[in-house]
Amino acid sequence: MNSSYHIAYYNGKYIPESELTISPNDRGFLYGDGVFETMRTVGRRIISYKAHYDRLYDGCRRSDIKLSTSLSDLRTIIDDLLIKNKLSDAYVRVTVTRGSGDQFGFGYSKDIKPSLLAVVRQSKIIPDSLYEKGVKIDFQFSSMFNSHEKTGKTKSLSAQPYVIAKQKALDKQCYDMIFMDAFETVYEGTASNIFIIKNGMLLTPPLEAGILAGTTRARVIEIASQKLNIPVTQTTFSKSDVLQANEIFLTNTNIQVLPVTQAEKAIISSGKVGGLTQNILQTFRQSLIEILE
Repeated sequence: MNSSYHIAYYNGKYIPESELTISPNDRGFLYGDGVFETMRTVGRRIISYKAHYDRLYDGCRRSDIKLSTSLSDLRTIIDDLLIKNKLSDAYVRVTVTRGSGDQFGFGYSKDIKPSLLAVVRQSKIIPDSLYEKGVKIDFQFSSMFNSHEKTGKTKSLSAQPYVIAKQKALDKQCYDMIFMDAFETVYEGTASNIFIIKNGMLLTPPLEAGILAGTTRARVIEIASQKLNIPVTQTTFSKSDVLQANEIFLTNTNIQVLPVTQAEKAIISSGKVGGLTQNILQTFRQSLIEILE
Protein backbone atom coordinates (compact mmCIF):
# COMPACT_ATOMS: atom_id res chain seq x y z
CA MET A 1 0.00 0.00 0.00
CA ASN A 2 1.33 3.41 -0.96
CA SER A 3 1.93 5.60 2.09
CA SER A 4 -0.47 8.22 0.73
CA TYR A 5 -3.29 5.73 1.29
CA HIS A 6 -2.34 4.82 4.85
CA ILE A 7 -4.54 5.94 7.72
CA ALA A 8 -2.70 7.40 10.73
CA TYR A 9 -3.83 8.37 14.21
CA TYR A 10 -2.93 11.88 15.33
CA ASN A 11 -4.18 13.54 18.49
CA GLY A 12 -7.57 11.88 18.65
CA LYS A 13 -8.30 11.58 14.93
CA TYR A 14 -7.80 8.96 12.23
CA ILE A 15 -6.47 10.80 9.18
CA PRO A 16 -5.10 9.78 5.76
CA GLU A 17 -1.36 10.35 5.95
CA SER A 18 -1.52 12.51 2.82
CA GLU A 19 -3.76 14.94 4.72
CA LEU A 20 -1.89 14.93 8.02
CA THR A 21 -0.15 18.14 9.06
CA ILE A 22 2.12 18.73 12.05
CA SER A 23 2.64 22.17 13.53
CA PRO A 24 5.98 23.86 12.78
CA ASN A 25 5.97 24.72 16.49
CA ASP A 26 5.85 21.07 17.55
CA ARG A 27 8.83 20.50 19.83
CA GLY A 28 9.39 17.05 18.39
CA PHE A 29 10.03 18.67 15.00
CA LEU A 30 12.00 21.61 16.43
CA TYR A 31 14.22 19.84 18.97
CA GLY A 32 13.63 16.10 18.76
CA ASP A 33 11.80 16.65 22.07
CA GLY A 34 9.90 13.39 22.38
CA VAL A 35 10.08 9.61 22.54
CA PHE A 36 8.96 6.78 20.31
CA GLU A 37 8.28 3.07 20.34
CA THR A 38 8.29 0.52 17.54
CA MET A 39 6.22 -2.64 17.84
CA ARG A 40 5.42 -5.61 15.67
CA THR A 41 2.13 -7.42 15.23
CA VAL A 42 1.52 -11.03 14.24
CA GLY A 43 -2.06 -11.85 13.32
CA ARG A 44 -3.05 -8.48 14.85
CA ARG A 45 -1.55 -9.53 18.17
CA ILE A 46 1.36 -7.45 19.46
CA ILE A 47 4.68 -8.96 20.49
CA SER A 48 5.37 -8.02 24.14
CA TYR A 49 2.84 -5.20 24.05
CA LYS A 50 2.90 -4.35 27.76
CA ALA A 51 6.70 -4.26 27.80
CA HIS A 52 6.67 -1.83 24.87
CA TYR A 53 4.00 0.35 26.47
CA ASP A 54 5.85 0.36 29.80
CA ARG A 55 9.02 1.51 28.04
CA LEU A 56 7.10 4.25 26.22
CA TYR A 57 5.47 5.40 29.44
CA ASP A 58 8.77 5.33 31.31
CA GLY A 59 10.48 7.28 28.52
CA CYS A 60 7.78 9.95 28.76
CA ARG A 61 8.07 10.06 32.55
CA ARG A 62 11.83 10.48 32.42
CA SER A 63 11.41 13.17 29.77
CA ASP A 64 8.77 14.99 31.86
CA ILE A 65 6.12 14.41 29.18
CA LYS A 66 2.65 13.70 30.53
CA LEU A 67 1.41 10.69 28.57
CA SER A 68 -2.32 10.46 29.19
CA THR A 69 -3.01 7.58 26.79
CA SER A 70 -3.51 4.40 28.83
CA LEU A 71 -2.34 0.87 28.07
CA SER A 72 -5.82 -0.13 26.89
CA ASP A 73 -6.46 3.11 24.98
CA LEU A 74 -3.25 2.80 22.97
CA ARG A 75 -4.06 -0.82 22.23
CA THR A 76 -7.46 0.23 20.89
CA ILE A 77 -5.79 2.85 18.67
CA ILE A 78 -3.40 0.24 17.27
CA ASP A 79 -6.21 -2.27 16.70
CA ASP A 80 -8.25 0.37 14.86
CA LEU A 81 -5.27 1.30 12.69
CA LEU A 82 -4.68 -2.32 11.72
CA ILE A 83 -8.32 -2.70 10.73
CA LYS A 84 -8.50 0.62 8.85
CA ASN A 85 -5.29 -0.21 6.96
CA LYS A 86 -6.31 -3.84 6.38
CA LEU A 87 -3.12 -5.14 7.98
CA SER A 88 -2.46 -8.19 10.12
CA ASP A 89 1.32 -8.59 10.32
CA ALA A 90 2.63 -5.06 10.70
CA TYR A 91 5.09 -2.63 12.19
CA VAL A 92 3.64 -0.05 14.53
CA ARG A 93 5.40 3.23 15.25
CA VAL A 94 4.11 5.37 18.14
CA THR A 95 5.61 8.84 18.56
CA VAL A 96 4.94 11.12 21.52
CA THR A 97 6.25 14.69 21.46
CA ARG A 98 6.05 17.32 24.15
CA GLY A 99 3.60 19.13 21.87
CA SER A 100 3.38 22.58 20.31
CA GLY A 101 4.35 25.74 22.17
CA ASP A 102 4.26 29.44 21.36
CA GLN A 103 7.81 30.18 22.42
CA PHE A 104 11.06 29.07 20.82
CA GLY A 105 13.96 27.96 22.99
CA PHE A 106 14.69 24.87 25.02
CA GLY A 107 12.51 25.90 27.97
CA TYR A 108 8.86 24.82 27.88
CA SER A 109 5.56 25.44 29.62
CA LYS A 110 4.42 22.83 32.13
CA ASP A 111 0.90 23.16 30.66
CA ILE A 112 1.87 22.10 27.15
CA LYS A 113 -0.23 19.22 25.80
CA PRO A 114 1.68 16.27 24.30
CA SER A 115 1.07 15.10 20.73
CA LEU A 116 0.64 11.42 19.87
CA LEU A 117 1.12 10.01 16.38
CA ALA A 118 0.68 6.33 15.51
CA VAL A 119 1.28 4.79 12.08
CA VAL A 120 1.40 1.23 10.77
CA ARG A 121 3.19 -0.49 7.90
CA GLN A 122 3.16 -3.97 6.44
CA SER A 123 5.89 -6.15 7.94
CA LYS A 124 8.86 -6.65 5.66
CA ILE A 125 10.04 -10.19 5.17
CA ILE A 126 13.66 -10.59 6.22
CA PRO A 127 15.45 -12.93 3.79
CA ASP A 128 16.13 -16.41 5.16
CA SER A 129 19.66 -16.05 3.81
CA LEU A 130 20.52 -13.56 6.56
CA TYR A 131 19.68 -16.15 9.20
CA GLU A 132 21.38 -18.96 7.30
CA LYS A 133 24.62 -17.12 6.47
CA GLY A 134 24.73 -14.40 9.12
CA VAL A 135 25.52 -10.70 8.67
CA LYS A 136 28.50 -8.38 8.99
CA ILE A 137 28.94 -5.66 11.62
CA ASP A 138 31.47 -2.89 12.12
CA PHE A 139 32.42 -0.58 14.99
CA GLN A 140 32.26 3.16 15.69
CA PHE A 141 33.43 5.29 18.60
CA SER A 142 30.76 7.12 20.60
CA SER A 143 30.54 9.23 23.76
CA MET A 144 26.85 8.44 24.39
CA PHE A 145 27.25 5.66 26.92
CA ASN A 146 28.13 4.92 30.55
CA SER A 147 25.19 7.05 31.70
CA HIS A 148 24.61 4.69 34.66
CA GLU A 149 20.84 4.76 34.10
CA LYS A 150 19.87 1.52 35.83
CA THR A 151 16.82 1.03 33.59
CA GLY A 152 18.55 1.87 30.30
CA LYS A 153 18.10 4.84 28.00
CA THR A 154 14.91 6.28 26.53
CA LYS A 155 14.00 5.90 22.85
CA SER A 156 14.44 9.59 22.16
CA LEU A 157 13.52 11.33 18.91
CA SER A 158 16.97 12.95 19.13
CA ALA A 159 18.47 10.05 17.20
CA GLN A 160 20.75 11.68 14.65
CA PRO A 161 23.92 9.86 15.84
CA TYR A 162 22.12 6.57 15.20
CA VAL A 163 20.93 7.70 11.78
CA ILE A 164 24.43 8.68 10.67
CA ALA A 165 26.02 5.53 12.07
CA LYS A 166 23.43 3.27 10.41
CA GLN A 167 24.07 4.90 7.04
CA LYS A 168 27.82 4.43 7.49
CA ALA A 169 27.15 0.74 8.13
CA LEU A 170 25.06 0.46 4.97
CA ASP A 171 27.71 2.30 2.95
CA LYS A 172 30.24 -0.30 4.15
CA GLN A 173 27.80 -3.13 3.27
CA CYS A 174 27.35 -4.00 6.94
CA TYR A 175 24.06 -4.77 8.65
CA ASP A 176 24.75 -2.57 11.66
CA MET A 177 27.34 -0.38 13.35
CA ILE A 178 28.27 -1.25 16.94
CA PHE A 179 29.02 1.65 19.28
CA MET A 180 32.02 1.57 21.60
CA ASP A 181 33.77 4.12 23.81
CA ALA A 182 37.36 5.38 23.74
CA PHE A 183 38.46 2.28 25.69
CA GLU A 184 36.81 0.05 23.05
CA THR A 185 34.11 -1.10 25.46
CA VAL A 186 31.16 -2.31 23.38
CA TYR A 187 27.57 -1.17 24.03
CA GLU A 188 24.92 -1.65 21.33
CA GLY A 189 24.09 -1.24 17.66
CA THR A 190 22.17 1.59 16.04
CA ALA A 191 18.90 -0.31 16.46
CA SER A 192 19.93 -3.55 18.12
CA ASN A 193 21.33 -5.11 21.26
CA ILE A 194 24.43 -7.26 20.92
CA PHE A 195 25.15 -10.68 22.44
CA ILE A 196 28.31 -12.74 22.24
CA ILE A 197 28.99 -16.33 23.23
CA LYS A 198 32.37 -17.23 24.73
CA ASN A 199 33.17 -20.64 26.18
CA GLY A 200 29.50 -21.59 26.39
CA MET A 201 28.45 -18.42 28.24
CA LEU A 202 26.10 -15.79 26.84
CA LEU A 203 27.27 -12.20 27.44
CA THR A 204 25.46 -8.91 26.82
CA PRO A 205 26.10 -5.37 28.10
CA PRO A 206 24.09 -4.37 31.22
CA LEU A 207 21.43 -1.66 31.27
CA GLU A 208 23.60 0.31 33.70
CA ALA A 209 26.00 0.95 30.80
CA GLY A 210 23.39 3.21 29.22
CA ILE A 211 22.09 0.86 26.53
CA LEU A 212 18.48 0.54 25.41
CA ALA A 213 16.41 -1.96 27.40
CA GLY A 214 15.37 -3.99 24.38
CA THR A 215 12.24 -6.10 24.78
CA THR A 216 13.72 -8.85 22.59
CA ARG A 217 16.94 -8.61 24.60
CA ALA A 218 14.97 -9.36 27.77
CA ARG A 219 13.17 -12.27 26.11
CA VAL A 220 16.43 -13.80 24.85
CA ILE A 221 17.94 -13.61 28.35
CA GLU A 222 14.85 -15.40 29.68
CA ILE A 223 14.95 -18.07 26.98
CA ALA A 224 18.66 -18.74 27.36
CA SER A 225 18.63 -19.00 31.15
CA GLN A 226 15.25 -20.66 31.73
CA LYS A 227 14.55 -22.77 28.64
CA LEU A 228 18.02 -23.67 27.34
CA ASN A 229 20.06 -23.60 30.57
CA ILE A 230 22.70 -21.38 29.00
CA PRO A 231 24.53 -19.29 31.62
CA VAL A 232 23.93 -15.56 31.01
CA THR A 233 26.04 -12.69 32.31
CA GLN A 234 25.15 -9.02 31.82
CA THR A 235 28.54 -7.36 31.70
CA THR A 236 30.54 -5.01 29.54
CA PHE A 237 33.11 -6.46 27.16
CA SER A 238 35.57 -5.13 24.64
CA LYS A 239 35.80 -5.01 20.88
CA SER A 240 38.58 -7.59 21.21
CA ASP A 241 36.15 -9.90 23.01
CA VAL A 242 33.70 -9.53 20.14
CA LEU A 243 36.34 -10.28 17.52
CA GLN A 244 37.39 -13.39 19.44
CA ALA A 245 33.87 -14.57 20.31
CA ASN A 246 32.69 -18.06 19.44
CA GLU A 247 29.33 -16.68 18.29
CA ILE A 248 27.65 -13.26 17.94
CA PHE A 249 24.07 -12.21 17.35
CA LEU A 250 21.94 -9.07 17.38
CA THR A 251 18.39 -8.64 18.68
CA ASN A 252 15.46 -6.29 18.23
CA THR A 253 11.71 -6.54 17.63
CA ASN A 254 12.12 -6.73 13.87
CA ILE A 255 15.05 -9.12 13.41
CA GLN A 256 14.39 -11.16 16.57
CA VAL A 257 17.72 -13.04 16.77
CA LEU A 258 20.06 -12.28 13.86
CA PRO A 259 23.37 -14.18 13.59
CA VAL A 260 26.64 -12.33 12.92
CA THR A 261 29.40 -14.17 11.08
CA GLN A 262 31.77 -11.27 10.41
CA ALA A 263 32.83 -8.44 12.73
CA GLU A 264 35.01 -5.87 11.02
CA LYS A 265 37.49 -8.13 9.19
CA ALA A 266 37.24 -11.03 11.64
CA ILE A 267 35.35 -14.14 10.52
CA ILE A 268 33.25 -15.53 13.39
CA SER A 269 32.65 -19.26 13.87
CA SER A 270 34.42 -20.06 10.59
CA GLY A 271 31.78 -17.99 8.81
CA LYS A 272 28.94 -20.27 9.88
CA VAL A 273 26.01 -19.63 12.23
CA GLY A 274 26.84 -21.11 15.64
CA GLY A 275 24.85 -23.88 17.29
CA LEU A 276 23.81 -21.93 20.39
CA THR A 277 22.63 -19.01 18.27
CA GLN A 278 20.56 -21.40 16.17
CA ASN A 279 19.01 -22.91 19.31
CA ILE A 280 18.15 -19.49 20.74
CA LEU A 281 16.60 -18.33 17.45
CA GLN A 282 14.60 -21.53 17.03
CA THR A 283 13.33 -21.43 20.62
CA PHE A 284 12.44 -17.75 20.28
CA ARG A 285 10.32 -18.47 17.21
CA GLN A 286 8.73 -21.60 18.67
CA SER A 287 7.74 -19.76 21.86
CA LEU A 288 6.63 -16.52 20.18
CA ILE A 289 3.01 -17.31 21.00
CA GLU A 290 3.88 -16.89 24.68
CA ILE A 291 4.50 -13.17 24.25
CA LEU A 292 1.74 -12.30 21.76
CA GLU A 293 -0.70 -9.96 23.49
